[in-house]
Amino acid sequence: MRDTNKTKAQLIDELQALRKHVAELEATRKRQQEGEHTAGKEATFNVINALADPLMLLDMEGTILFINEAFEKMSGHERAELMGRPFIEFLDSSLKKGELPKILQATESAFSGEETPPLEFTFVTKQGEEVPLAANASFVNDAKENRWGVVVTFRDMAEMKRAERILSESEQRFRALFEGALDGTFLVDPESGRILDANPAISQLLRRPIHEAVGKHYSHLLPDRLKEPARRYFEDLARDKGNAVPVETRLLDSDGREVSVEVLAQLIQVDGVPLVLATFRDLTERKRAEEALRRSEERYRLLVQNSSDMIVLLEADGRVRYTSPSLETLLGYTQEEIIGRNAFDYIHPDDTEDTLAKFEVCLGAPGQAIAVQYRFRHKDGSWRLHESVGNNQLDHPALGAIIVNCRDITERRETEERLRRSQGRYRMLYENLRDGSVTLDPDGRIMEFNSAFREMLGFDAQELHGLTYEQLTPEKWHRLEKKVLDQQVAKRGYSDIYEKECICKDGRVLPVELRTHLLREEDGTVVGRWVIVRDVSERKRIEEELLKAQKLESLGVLCGGIAHDFNNILTAVLANISMAQMYGDLEDDIAKMLADAEKASLRGKGLTQQLLTFAKGGEPIKKVLSLPGLLEETIDFTLSGSNVRCIFDLAEGLWPVEADEGQIGQVIQNVVLNADQAMPEGGFIRVRTENLTITEDDALPLAPGPHVKISITDQGLGIPEEHLKKIFDPFFTTKQKGRGLGLSTSFSILRRHEGALRVESTLGDGTRVDIYLPALPEGDAGAKARRQAPCKGEGRILLIDDDETLRKSIGMALGRLGYQVSCAEDGTEGIEAYREAYQSGRPIDAVVMDLTIPGGMGGREAARELLRIDPDAKLIVSSGYSTDPVMSDFASHGFRAVISKPYRIEALADTLHRVLNGK
Repeated sequence: MRDTNKTKAQLIDELQALRKHVAELEATRKRQQEGEHTAGKEATFNVINALADPLMLLDMEGTILFINEAFEKMSGHERAELMGRPFIEFLDSSLKKGELPKILQATESAFSGEETPPLEFTFVTKQGEEVPLAANASFVNDAKENRWGVVVTFRDMAEMKRAERILSESEQRFRALFEGALDGTFLVDPESGRILDANPAISQLLRRPIHEAVGKHYSHLLPDRLKEPARRYFEDLARDKGNAVPVETRLLDSDGREVSVEVLAQLIQVDGVPLVLATFRDLTERKRAEEALRRSEERYRLLVQNSSDMIVLLEADGRVRYTSPSLETLLGYTQEEIIGRNAFDYIHPDDTEDTLAKFEVCLGAPGQAIAVQYRFRHKDGSWRLHESVGNNQLDHPALGAIIVNCRDITERRETEERLRRSQGRYRMLYENLRDGSVTLDPDGRIMEFNSAFREMLGFDAQELHGLTYEQLTPEKWHRLEKKVLDQQVAKRGYSDIYEKECICKDGRVLPVELRTHLLREEDGTVVGRWVIVRDVSERKRIEEELLKAQKLESLGVLCGGIAHDFNNILTAVLANISMAQMYGDLEDDIAKMLADAEKASLRGKGLTQQLLTFAKGGEPIKKVLSLPGLLEETIDFTLSGSNVRCIFDLAEGLWPVEADEGQIGQVIQNVVLNADQAMPEGGFIRVRTENLTITEDDALPLAPGPHVKISITDQGLGIPEEHLKKIFDPFFTTKQKGRGLGLSTSFSILRRHEGALRVESTLGDGTRVDIYLPALPEGDAGAKARRQAPCKGEGRILLIDDDETLRKSIGMALGRLGYQVSCAEDGTEGIEAYREAYQSGRPIDAVVMDLTIPGGMGGREAARELLRIDPDAKLIVSSGYSTDPVMSDFASHGFRAVISKPYRIEALADTLHRVLNGK
């Protein structure tokens, strides 16, 4: 028993000890949990404090436990100010008026555990600044996922608001520009070709609602013949990565009629999506204006031919180039009897000195009207008093002459004297009017006028007396003037304000607006008209400038077109001559005739080169040249048949130059020709060359470095000092047969070669012309080659050219040299021929292609397609005229060589040989 009781006691003690141990373990666990909770809070505080966005930590009762540094910086409050404050109390003092209720509601929802979106409100900083914020709340849990706090994150919305505002304004501006554009505009999906959007101008242009175009393929607005070119245009646009290329085309309006437009398309990115922005400009008015201009020019031509006054074009030496048909009526001569004669041969001896003096003034004052009176001999021997106004237009590219308006004033003398003695009834009124004022008699003759009217038209007072108002009005306005007089002035005594034109003293046509009043005596008798005239030329100035620009552009296009066609002709001629020379031994007379024909053809090359220089093309096609051979050949050819001889003093080891052989040959020819004409009795020309190095100290307009100097000296009479300053002016010449283009053309050519031209002359002691060209001391132009037979070869050659005669001549010539030649009229046909040969296993070995083909695909576009078919295609570019930089930088466009028209067949054969053999 005793042993059993002892055992129970021991068990009870052990149980109590166990309970004590459990209690100690529980206490230890609670202490650990509290430590972990505290550590978790500290970790949370550290994370919050490091975040860039403003944050605030609240307990579950809404008391502020912590704010991070970003919140302090944003709000202006320090942490110590806010710790322990109720969150709602702090917000009540820091919110914009009226926003607390929505904050309370959001806070209550957040603490109740509801999902709440970010809340936007306006926060007021301690400094009083208003900051737009967005707040978002989330709970903080302990290790047992018990909520012990709330983290409120704040985001500054100012930048976002500003960005949204800028984006909205940008979209509004784009839409305003798109909708308000005067030109029709499409947005097109480049993949599908569907029209995504269109502006109202399209609706007006095509006379159809926008919804009829949007959503459909753009081709439904095109005539059938233009759908394929439009497809290629879109492909080129995508291939060139958005480069805009304006082209003319036609669209169909709602009635199926074609509307002429100019389209400018470019590839743009909208939200990362590529779209085509196509702008269409209506060309209807421009086409109508061009037709109106053509009719206007025709009217002016008829006006000149039917004018009662005589219009004369004079050369700089006084020779008559043209006279209007009124010559025979006024002076009795036919045009054939006067044209080509010197006008001063017909002027009265007593008037010759004064007239020549006025002519010299006119030569020195281009563009100014110079008036003169003189007596001119009639065919019947009598003397007629003439009044003429000369205007020097020698520099004008379209005229190149002095325009003289001549009027017979023999009978007008008495009228002028009578009018000069008359009293001006309204002199004070006239002279105080800012607008022009003129009084006419019943027959329309000018009786009185004020200074404003005289200055407006540029006449002297005496010149206006005796003229009729109709004489100051171009013929095209006569019908309108008569209508106004009959229907308005005659019926009610005055006219409405209307517009017309007046002819100024210098021949200009001045646009004016005017009003006409009847002048009556007390008994109602009409004694004349009173006209108030206002100059409106400033208002018309922009239109006139546009017309001038179009005329100059047309002249450049004309020069280039003539050069292009003429060079094609010369190339065909040279090819046929070369074929004739290939037939073996020829009789001496025939061989000489062929050689003379070839020289004459090459001389024509110089004429086209002058056209190219004054057109937009003519960029030098440079290659390394040896000057001695070029000098001897050019000078010998220029002086053939002349009584002038040349002495050559050519330096040994003369450096080669990089230049256009044809253009430099033209410079030498122009200078030598001037020297030859300066020695009509014969003499010697000395040609000297030397190497020299230009430094910065040299007074020459040249870059420092190695140069070659060519000096050409004649034994002529020299150039007067007053003429030396004008020798480079276009059309300036003192020779009866000169055109005045030689030195100005040479100056232009040398400037494009970065060279220079200097002229030194002493009257009575000859002239020296120095030509400077940049040199290549290390270059190798090779020795002067003898004229040899063309290189023969073999292979398949494709010739692409729009000139049928040239294709036939060059094809036959190359055929005789051993080549197999096929021809194509344009790039499209040539591409198909090349592709067919390439795919058949019998590829074309080389392609000679014309760069410019009117109405068809030219060399530049065709080259891109051929290189896509065959990256190793051997392409040779050729042209007689082009503004395209391909000719001077052919390699960067995929061509292996370049040859300029006109060319000898030997040059083409040599080029083919080099290209086919990879040289």
